[in-house]
Amino acid sequence: MSLEDLLHYLRLGGFTIGVILAASVLALGVAIERAIALWGVSDASRALGEVIAKQLLRGDVSAGRSAAERSDAVAADIYLAGFAKLDK
Repeated sequence: MSLEDLLHYLRLGGFTIGVILAASVLALGVAIERAIALWGVSDASRALGEVIAKQLLRGDVSAGRSAAERSDAVAADIYLAGFAKLDK
């Protein structure tokens, strides 16, 4: 398929093809932004999990909770919810 054929089909599609192409470019931009934003999340969450696991293996629940409270990792909220459930 040559460039002329591609341009011909784009002209035939009209407004609909324009909307589809714009949505595709927007979706690609969002995917790239999310990949950049979440790049270091797994490392921080894994490190927090290891710290909390060490504290819990020692039997020190309050130290594990305080580690989760100090952390800015995304998984910290999950650990805090677990500690709150443990209190009940």
